[in-house]
Amino acid sequence: MDNCFEWYSSECSPAAYPTEIVEGFFVLYNGIKHEILTNQYSRNGWGNMGSEFYLGTDIKPVPALLVLRYISFVERKVYSGEIMFDKEVMIPLFKKQIISPLDNNKSILYNRIVIGTAPQGYVSVWLHGDTNSEEVLQFQCDEEHDFNIADHYVRYKNLNDYCNRNLREKSPQIFQTLQTLPASVIPTGWQGRYRQAIALRIEFHLLGELENVQLWFFNGESTYHFPAKKQQERILERMPERMAVNWVKDNGDQVMSVISFHETSIFDTYEKLTASKTDISLIVQLREHDESIRAWMKSAGRIIEIEPQP
Repeated sequence: MDNCFEWYSSECSPAAYPTEIVEGFFVLYNGIKHEILTNQYSRNGWGNMGSEFYLGTDIKPVPALLVLRYISFVERKVYSGEIMFDKEVMIPLFKKQIISPLDNNKSILYNRIVIGTAPQGYVSVWLHGDTNSEEVLQFQCDEEHDFNIADHYVRYKNLNDYCNRNLREKSPQIFQTLQTLPASVIPTGWQGRYRQAIALRIEFHLLGELENVQLWFFNGESTYHFPAKKQQERILERMPERMAVNWVKDNGDQVMSVISFHETSIFDTYEKLTASKTDISLIVQLREHDESIRAWMKSAGRIIEIEPQP
């Protein structure tokens, strides 16, 4: 079938701000309604795969429309909305060849659509394929003021009771934090800062040769990077949240070094250096053990060290 692909859907939310899709479906470009998984407490991290939901045929057209209603537990609010997909964007993405390190570095296609729901009605959608993911759209749902939780869960009389019960049982640390921190104090990086376009040259300084790098970004995207021989740098268009670096020491030993960055530290450092209006580099120095990993940002002779996150 022309312009039909094998794909299924999944869901995610920011780890500190769990959500639950209570109603949702795609309308495909052939007019068929395709249900998505609902009633799942989601806290698996922004852009990450959640539940795997198989329904209907494996091969199907790309979606034309997404309709969504979900609960934001920390806010005790419900949001609903819909968004159209542009098939002129979606079809080329589903045909795009990506590298799968999980399948001997073979070329594969995207085969999952992940729906991310966040506080304040923000929704992102990614295409996933093994260790690669790419954001395809984002939109903001409207708050729904007349939602009746009893229509979905008859044992609960109001939304507050339902949210408190789920948070207390499934995310007790978040529930405890909310006793002292108002729910209104919520960062909004997933619709602003995380998606900011940047130009950041990343360089690896190591006692050996770089083999490959798995990169995860704050906006939920991820990619697998195979450098050209002897080339140990790359230009990034999104801010990296963490990376797994596979490299070979001069004595032939293989090493994997993992580094994570604190959101405030890496974004604030980048913004300080952008004032110079010159190229900015992220330099990652690797030695044999994770505790010896160090990182700096450099621009126009100015260097600021970034403390890796444990």
